[in-house]
Amino acid sequence: MLNNFKKFVTVPLLTFFGRRRAKKIFRDPPVLIGGCGRSGTSLLLSILAAHPQVLAIPTETGVFSNWETDPAAAGASPAWRPQRMDRIYRHILS
Repeated sequence: MLNNFKKFVTVPLLTFFGRRRAKKIFRDPPVLIGGCGRSGTSLLLSILAAHPQVLAIPTETGVFSNWETDPAAAGASPAWRPQRMDRIYRHILS
């Protein structure tokens, strides 16, 4: 029951209001850049953050670090999916 509520109420509402707020803040869709450790991401952050029209988030958002097993997957190898993908939207838009 709770999964149906999330699927049909919570997720569509977050998507609707997230897109609506994003349209007010961003003229163009946001570009997300990520990378592995020691691959030059800090240098890229410094270069991009120097531009006045670029928003650079200097901390890890942790959006992809929390994984859970997909309960809909049945079989020997469970499917994996990110647990709360809306966290990055809230982090960027707040």
